[in-house]
Amino acid sequence: MQLFAELKNIRTNYEAGWEAITRFCAPGRDFWSTVKESPTKPTNWIYDGTALGALNLLANGLQGYMASKQTKSFKVGLQSFKTLQYQPYKGRMRSYMHQLDDVFYEMIDKSNFYQAANEAFQVGGSIATMVMFVDLVPNENELVNIVCHPNDVWISENDVRIVDTIFRRIDMKAKDILRRWPAELDTQFKEQAKQSPYKVHEVIHAVLPRDTRDATKIDNQNKKFASYWMLPEKQLLLDESGFDSNPYVVWRWSTPNSNTYGWGPAHEAMADIIRSNRMGKDIDDAASLFLYPALNVPVESQGKLDLRPKGMNPYVDPSRVVTPIQQTGTYPIGIDREQSKQKAIRDHFFVDMFLMLNSTAENSNRTATEVLEMQAEKAAIMGAITTRIESEFFDPLFDRYFEIASEQGWLPVPPPELYEMLNGSDIRIDYIGPMSQVQQRFYQNQSIDQPLQKLFGLSVYFPEVLDNIDSDELARYIANESTLPQSIIRDEKKLVPIRQRRDQQMQAQADAQNNKLNAGAVKDMSQSDPASLQKMMREQTGGAV
Repeated sequence: MQLFAELKNIRTNYEAGWEAITRFCAPGRDFWSTVKESPTKPTNWIYDGTALGALNLLANGLQGYMASKQTKSFKVGLQSFKTLQYQPYKGRMRSYMHQLDDVFYEMIDKSNFYQAANEAFQVGGSIATMVMFVDLVPNENELVNIVCHPNDVWISENDVRIVDTIFRRIDMKAKDILRRWPAELDTQFKEQAKQSPYKVHEVIHAVLPRDTRDATKIDNQNKKFASYWMLPEKQLLLDESGFDSNPYVVWRWSTPNSNTYGWGPAHEAMADIIRSNRMGKDIDDAASLFLYPALNVPVESQGKLDLRPKGMNPYVDPSRVVTPIQQTGTYPIGIDREQSKQKAIRDHFFVDMFLMLNSTAENSNRTATEVLEMQAEKAAIMGAITTRIESEFFDPLFDRYFEIASEQGWLPVPPPELYEMLNGSDIRIDYIGPMSQVQQRFYQNQSIDQPLQKLFGLSVYFPEVLDNIDSDELARYIANESTLPQSIIRDEKKLVPIRQRRDQQMQAQADAQNNKLNAGAVKDMSQSDPASLQKMMREQTGGAV
């Protein structure tokens, strides 16, 4: 608990900023000063919704471009010095990779991955520190991904800046605590749980590297990561176990100045968000003052006025009627200044990048090729962001998936001839979603398309230059780097008979055409020069005509 207290003290420095961010960008997560599930009005202080819309579009755009259910965004691969020489995958290796692909997508589809991914992007774009718990659903053959509320997690890094220590606060009902750890609870708690089974208690789950362990043992007490469940109000250790890999995935948008917690677009936009909301409030106040001005009210009418529409207020003395207080001057904030702040907020959240098709469509002078090139250029700008999402969020998340799959026996057994090749190989995920494709289009245009275009241009004058390109290898490379499934890529051995049949068909067509031409020539010759025809026939038949 001493370590927990230290981590709580470190996180205090970040909480003021988080509170402001959740208040204006993600009011649904603003539980810093209120009780969860209490009837509150979290949007009372929001006078400009630009940040809310921008965050939603950022989260939806990242999911749509990187982890959409409607398109294939991931492909299973293997990585080691041995398997590199076998790419593109061929034969039984390709079939085995296809089976791994099927298992992977079955795990994703049976879990809540797509729902959790959107919530993760919401947290990453606002708080900029996302913590997700990944494990098996109890007594079920499916995975669950739980995005933890930022207020409920505390983290710490190791010496290479990888988060390896997580403390998570969980509100659990007394009956659930009693059901899960009956042997560890004292009699007093058990009696209280029976009397108030739905009373909520704070439970702490801590996962951290185990300092001392016997790696030769496979019990929970000697796994790489220690797991502790604690009941702070009783100073009680409920359970100690372990994991082979960290069940918590921590993704931070960025970590400038070696910060433990993340820094993201909401942090960058916070000054503009606050100013935009202040301008919105001032405009609302100015409009209210114009519509409902302060009034001069006779003393005898105080508390008796009916200011509703069509209200009746009798008076005797015309000089003692209610009159509005006329104020001079106007509010000096124009729509252009308000829009400039809103645009600055949208820029921080990359709104224009995700709406680029709409914005470029307004310019009718641009061709489809120019639009695609602009897409690729803007997507390349996000390369640093998407790379961190892949390396710090998706990679450890899917590593955890495959570790659970291996423990549960879900992975297919490779054919015997592949054992040596697969020994020491790591399963990795290739990212082939729309965002990756757009980025690859930008780089492939420079690394593949442009060199080929130059070669084709030279081939007009020097046809022999194309002899340097292995068309089969080029085709397999492009197909293997695309979203095409491995099952539709033909094995090289199957290409030989296909090409033989094609050559035979082409030869037959050529022979038929030649015979037709020869027959026509013979006919013409028989009509114009019979003597020459007889001479040619004698030569072909050895003199016998």
